[in-house]
Amino acid sequence: MNKNIIFLVLLIFLNQCGYSPIYKGSTKSDINIKIINIEGDKEFNNKINSNIRKYYNNNSEKRYLISIKSRIEKNTITKDSKGKITNYEIIAIVAFEINHNGEKNNFTLRESLKIINNDDSFEQRKYENVIKDNFASSMIEKLVIKLNTLK
Repeated sequence: MNKNIIFLVLLIFLNQCGYSPIYKGSTKSDINIKIINIEGDKEFNNKINSNIRKYYNNNSEKRYLISIKSRIEKNTITKDSKGKITNYEIIAIVAFEINHNGEKNNFTLRESLKIINNDDSFEQRKYENVIKDNFASSMIEKLVIKLNTLK
């Protein structure tokens, strides 16, 4: 009985607090992005391509033709006494060439994360894929912000 009363009180207060998600609907933008060329790390490019599909708005008048060159690097930071890698860094570098209304703009984004090596190679690959997904998502969000600032 007490749990039900507490739940009801919380529900009433939270319902009337005026909460609304900050990023609600933020993936919608009035731009049309078309990739004309994509080079580099194939797996990472697929992640970029799937993230950029949110911005295929054929009705938009703001059309951007984009060429993408990506690169993923894994750099060793430390090794143990046996020579086994214990810490390393994953770096994602993506160069964008944007063509909009006959003007070309170039910029490069770089994301990196230091990782402690896991003995379980399956879990390690899974974790790296999550990191790459996050890198791709973050870079596309930054790309959209950049496109919205172009005239």
